[in-house]
Amino acid sequence: MLYYILISIVFLAELIIAGTIVNHLMRLGELFRKYSSCIEDSRENIKSLVESCTKISEQLLELAPIFVKKIQRKIIELVLNNIKATLIGTLFWAVKQSIKRN
Repeated sequence: MLYYILISIVFLAELIIAGTIVNHLMRLGELFRKYSSCIEDSRENIKSLVESCTKISEQLLELAPIFVKKIQRKIIELVLNNIKATLIGTLFWAVKQSIKRN
């Protein structure tokens, strides 16, 4: 008799666990349906956003080499200006030293 009672208790526990799992799966299915409808509603917006991002990336690919060349030119200009300033400073220093000697 005790054996049958234990089996029935285990069976009821399994039914409760199975019911809980089924309940949670049903709630999860409802959430997926809601998110799916939300995505369906905003599909056109997502599509236009992806197209805009694609166009932006294409433009960046076209403009990147121009930007790099411009930066390289600026770096060369800065280096040349520093060399000019150094040469002029050295020239003034040499002239000043020759004036001091005479």
